[in-house]
Amino acid sequence: MLFGRGEFVMRLFYVSSDRGISLDGTKGASVHLRSLALQFDLLGIEVVLFTARNRRAFKFASNGIKTETMEGISSLRGEATRHGMPDVVLERYSLDSGSGLGFAREIGCPFALEVNAPLVQEATAHRPESVSPLHAEMERELFCCSDLVITVSEPLRSYVASVRGTDSGTVVVRNGSNPKLFWQQPNLFRSNDAPVLVFLGHPKPWHGAKFLVEVLKEVQALKPQAKLVIVGGGPGAEQVRQRAIEGGLESSIQVTGPVPIEEAAKILLSGSISLAPYPALPLFYFCPLKVIDSMMAGVPVVTTAQGDLPEIVGDGGICVSPDDPMAFLEAVMSLVRDPGLARDLGKQAKKRAFQHLTWEKSAREIEGLFSRLVGREHVG
Repeated sequence: MLFGRGEFVMRLFYVSSDRGISLDGTKGASVHLRSLALQFDLLGIEVVLFTARNRRAFKFASNGIKTETMEGISSLRGEATRHGMPDVVLERYSLDSGSGLGFAREIGCPFALEVNAPLVQEATAHRPESVSPLHAEMERELFCCSDLVITVSEPLRSYVASVRGTDSGTVVVRNGSNPKLFWQQPNLFRSNDAPVLVFLGHPKPWHGAKFLVEVLKEVQALKPQAKLVIVGGGPGAEQVRQRAIEGGLESSIQVTGPVPIEEAAKILLSGSISLAPYPALPLFYFCPLKVIDSMMAGVPVVTTAQGDLPEIVGDGGICVSPDDPMAFLEAVMSLVRDPGLARDLGKQAKKRAFQHLTWEKSAREIEGLFSRLVGREHVG
């Protein structure tokens, strides 16, 4: 711990052992990692960020954040020996996690685990070759031995608590967005405008991507110049594009491919309706950045009522049953037919996001939790 002017300044080791997460990446995990690290720094926490991949690709030096390559527990030991022990170790849960917990126990330091997904369950369902019984054992050890587990949704917190055998030590801190990217007011479509439907992220089966072309086709029956913009890429996007070609809608769909978050924000600001047609899932653990960023841009969201989505969206969009595709379609059409309603929902979405769904708010909540772990109030 550091002391200045008689005040306690917290020192945090923030650990990511996932080689799939680069600091300069465009996917949600990269945005989450660097956004929280930057906000911790702005709050006056001395952050040392350990990443397993490409630590030099994103320049944190100008922000005062020290980055180190994560090569197991030896990396943490080396940094602590050279520059001092941390007050808290925070590890982002991945299938390769464990070094952060081991190091924290070694030095007698509080350990917090950040959980964004039930990774063993997810990998078993979608990538069975990537997971083993050892991963399940490590997940249980991490969940049970952490002093604090921070999850992004209530269903995920309940899942972790069921493994721990207690609700104690488990909390929800939702994802956020960066208001500075969205100061500009979006030009929501008027009655004579061509609607721009926006889907943010990589279209995967559990995102309901197969439904996007059908929605576009129905909207074009009323507004022939309507367009669909997929802000992202990957195999799922190409499948959507192929369905559009087969349906004669090739000229009405745009797939941007991976773009920097600043460019994604500009596209969102020109959108009319944000689509998040999640199908029914047994454990809807998501806290979707696509929904939060859309709300921050002032774009009304149409999504499904499961997990925390109804509470997140509130009066900033429309949530329908995940078992009723026609209800989703009708919700979209209601906004196409009534641009005034779309504008009103968009304004409420923006207000809600600016008040409750920022990365600064997320970081402040975590800072308070860490202060209780350490037993001293951090002063930035």
